[in-house]
Amino acid sequence: MPYTAVGDSGRNCVWDFSNLPVDSAEVIYLDYYATSLTDTMHIGLHREHANYYYHYANDTLWLTGFETSRTRVHYDEPVPWLRYPFAYGDSVIAPLLGTGQYCHRIPLSVEGKTIVRADACGRLLLPDMSVDSVLRVQSTMQYVERLQGKSQIQEDRYQWYSATCRYPLLETVC
Repeated sequence: MPYTAVGDSGRNCVWDFSNLPVDSAEVIYLDYYATSLTDTMHIGLHREHANYYYHYANDTLWLTGFETSRTRVHYDEPVPWLRYPFAYGDSVIAPLLGTGQYCHRIPLSVEGKTIVRADACGRLLLPDMSVDSVLRVQSTMQYVERLQGKSQIQEDRYQWYSATCRYPLLETVC
């Protein structure tokens, strides 16, 4: 959905999005796929006109890079994205170093950090649905593009998960 105030963090939170007009929510189709027929530990996610590449090893999901029609970035060291199981209070903080290209010819170099934390749990109210035992995960990426003018970028993504659903029930990005 378009960014909206996400509410408090902590335990026993109640997030009331029951009045959210369903037609204002943007439908995002997620397409997970194996990047190789013989290696199911490397997976991809196609979302919002971008491909994100992950590697799953032991108890951790690692982000290895992403690409859009204009930008391609490969992280020098994979970024830990989630550890399983992930519960309220858990966090993953890691450096972010990557190289790539913009418009298939201009070199990119990014440096920063990622912070993923389960900052809240509680009840989620959506139009025509109420879900108990929801975990909210906040993912923050802070980075600087080092070669082309030192642009500073921060993205905050909030996702609400239920144990009964593989994908986030709700997500908003700032």
